[in-house]
Amino acid sequence: MRQLLPAYASWTICDLAGARDGLDVARRIVSALGRARPEKADAIAQAQISLPNEFDEWRAFVHGIWSERSVPEAFVFENAEVLEIVFDGASLFHDLLRDNPRVVITCTRVSLELPYGHGLAPSDVLVVRQEDLRFSSKELDEALPNLDAEGRSAVERVSRGWPVVVSLIARLLAEGDLPDLLGRLDDVVHDQLYEYLASQLIASLPSDQLEVVLTLAAISDATRADIERALKREVYGDLQMLRGRVPMSVDAKTGAMQLHPMLAQMLLRQYSSLCEGLVRASASGAAAAGDDIRAARLYLAIGDKRAAASAIKDVGAFLTSTPSPGLAEVLSSLDGKILLEFPALWCAAIMHRGYSITPHDWLRTARHIWDHLPSGAETQLRHSVMSTLLNAQVNIGLCEEASKLLDGIAAETKPGDQATEMMIVFWRSVLVSYEGRYEELSAYMREVMPILAASDLTHALYLYDVIAPMHQARGDWQRANETLGQARELAAPTRLGVTILPTVESAFAAWFSGNDELFERYMDDYEALVKQYPWTIRGHRFFIACARGRGAGVPYGYEKTKTRAQAAMIAGALSKPLSEAQSFAREAVAIADASSRRYLRVIARVALAELVPEERGRLLTEAWQISETLQSRPMGDALHALRSGRDDVGMLSPFIARFRHFHSQAPIISVRVLAGEVSVGGVPVKLSPSEFAVVATLAHQRRWYDAAELCEDLYPELDSEAAGNRLYVYVHRARQRLGHDAIVGSRSGYRLGPSVTVDLWEAEALIRDHRGQGAPLSDDERARVGALTPLSRAELTALTGRARLPIAFECRVGELHHDLLLLGAKDALDGGRMREALTFADALIADDPCDEEANSCRIRAFLLQEDRHAAEAAWRSYGASLRAQAGIEPPPFDAYLVPHTMAVR
Repeated sequence: MRQLLPAYASWTICDLAGARDGLDVARRIVSALGRARPEKADAIAQAQISLPNEFDEWRAFVHGIWSERSVPEAFVFENAEVLEIVFDGASLFHDLLRDNPRVVITCTRVSLELPYGHGLAPSDVLVVRQEDLRFSSKELDEALPNLDAEGRSAVERVSRGWPVVVSLIARLLAEGDLPDLLGRLDDVVHDQLYEYLASQLIASLPSDQLEVVLTLAAISDATRADIERALKREVYGDLQMLRGRVPMSVDAKTGAMQLHPMLAQMLLRQYSSLCEGLVRASASGAAAAGDDIRAARLYLAIGDKRAAASAIKDVGAFLTSTPSPGLAEVLSSLDGKILLEFPALWCAAIMHRGYSITPHDWLRTARHIWDHLPSGAETQLRHSVMSTLLNAQVNIGLCEEASKLLDGIAAETKPGDQATEMMIVFWRSVLVSYEGRYEELSAYMREVMPILAASDLTHALYLYDVIAPMHQARGDWQRANETLGQARELAAPTRLGVTILPTVESAFAAWFSGNDELFERYMDDYEALVKQYPWTIRGHRFFIACARGRGAGVPYGYEKTKTRAQAAMIAGALSKPLSEAQSFAREAVAIADASSRRYLRVIARVALAELVPEERGRLLTEAWQISETLQSRPMGDALHALRSGRDDVGMLSPFIARFRHFHSQAPIISVRVLAGEVSVGGVPVKLSPSEFAVVATLAHQRRWYDAAELCEDLYPELDSEAAGNRLYVYVHRARQRLGHDAIVGSRSGYRLGPSVTVDLWEAEALIRDHRGQGAPLSDDERARVGALTPLSRAELTALTGRARLPIAFECRVGELHHDLLLLGAKDALDGGRMREALTFADALIADDPCDEEANSCRIRAFLLQEDRHAAEAAWRSYGASLRAQAGIEPPPFDAYLVPHTMAVR
């Protein structure tokens, strides 16, 4: 068969001898396809390592490669009887024939009943049996020219014209004992004839040549070097002698030798222990000569995975560039338990297997290896294991645990161990980036440059995962894009699948900044890379589906936590039903919270706040609190503007527009309850008192109001039917003036729409942010305090006419009025603006002369002005109010003066 294959433009051979199950068959098919597709060698090699030891995963991958193109033109299954024996072998064979028609040749010693498929016509299947291959009389004459007619007749009778048997007889003819041999052949059953002839041939060989033949039987595609390592002697002369007597083929390009499969199988059965010993000896010799891959493959051939793993010594290049096909084939055959015993191999493989295991499986395995690492392990190995463990921890939000690990390593590091100290600094810089401490990161960057300079891949991943997010969190899109571009350039020459990561981050950065053209370009590049490295589909299918608006129902692959959260946010902006968009946004918050990235936690909450108005206040407050640790002034300013209800929200404007544009094209509706004003797109709108009362009541809280609840609050004097009709009328009129999206719902209940901003909510957020903190107001916040100072109760009553506002609403407005004035008074007092402080305090005392905090601010202002007389007068006025309204006798002024004097000092 090997002599016939050159007739095809391209071909490859898949030897199934010894395959144990369908997974083993799939691995061998992948290796054979890889040899025939050199342009796909890098992708296939990485896929072999990354795929888990699961038949369904390998089956899908085999289908993908098999159906891409018609190369190779001919695919040969040697020892194809395995397809019928092993579980899932026949079904895999059937699926491959269905996926892409090509010449498939199955070589076997027995008749097979393989499922060729109903789609094939009879003419599409050609089965060549033993009878079809038998020599004719003329061919017998040519094969046995020195035999007379009687001898040829005897050979034809006993051999049935089988070419292999005839060839063996021809070779034995040289011994001159053919008549005696032919006489004995009549006593041999035909099915055992070949084995008998082979044994006769073997018996005639000298011991040195027999050892060579046994080595050829034990080692598939053996080279001369393989044989000499096994026998520990030169074998050139023996090979020359055997080529005329033993059936074997030689590859003209590689020199690899293949003993006839039937002869090889017979020898393996008869001399199994001896053959295994020869393989081990050859593997040991290959390892001693530095040929790790050949040694490992030989050990795998006899099922010794542990020895195969031990044979692989140098994995340094494997960490920074694509593995060779041979190494990939070896590593793909090693299960997880074996890899756990060899930390260096596991650390190298995890770069590719990150798309095949969950983050928690990665963490669990990394912890196990770290905990069982020998105390005397070399520094490079300890660094590799440490890095894989830290990588696993920070990916799922365990920054505190990672920091403790670094502290422990630092405590154990001996003075002068600069390599370990440098690794600690490197990972501390990663932690501060994830936590948003960007000012510290800038200082670390200078210290980690030696590590980045030593590896382009490490440099690329650092730029993508550490530096670019800092620029994004600060709204510096140009620098973020430049950083990611540099990361892509550094990663590309490695031809590793991780080059996808800077590209997907570039796509999200472009989307976040509102650059749709750039987003589409990066998405095209991203999907092209996924096709180039097909195994990564498992780890990126969720992001791709979300970015293309098809995220619903698509499960996670094995993406990094950051990529999942980003994908969910994009899906939330692109989803059609609001409920689906909200579901994705909630998912983004949950995923971001499970990550280590505070920047993600902030923007995920911003996205959800845009989609769920009733939770807007809480979510924006949480986002603002998290952002305080980000060390990003642009992010803080944007969140303040967002909570204030302003249209220009700085660096978040393009991101916010993704969600607001989806829900409504209507302009922002601003309800300024505290000022008695409503505007649409900045243009004031005049509402009737009854319409304003409805809008103001809905603005009380960010929630859904039941219609019966609204009727009871607004129209308690009416029966339920009349109240419901009146509510419906005024809701309808308010919608006509403000837009249909201003109030959403039906007769059963209502709430304000997502495009509505309310000053009540803004005031609450401002007060909540500064309650008990003592931090001074910014200039922007100080201006907002003045703008948010509410109308008096009498003025609000005039605005609503005779329509009655709920008591709870009036109480809430009163509380906000008090808290805003008090916030302004305290800030002015702390800032030395005494006149402003007295203005706020006087306004508070006018509403409630017994307000202790307001009177305290007033007295402190006088004391800071060194006006003791005015301070005493203020104290006497406060005391008189206490006696008159509460019946309380205030303490002497001197007793009150001491703590306030200390506060002044």
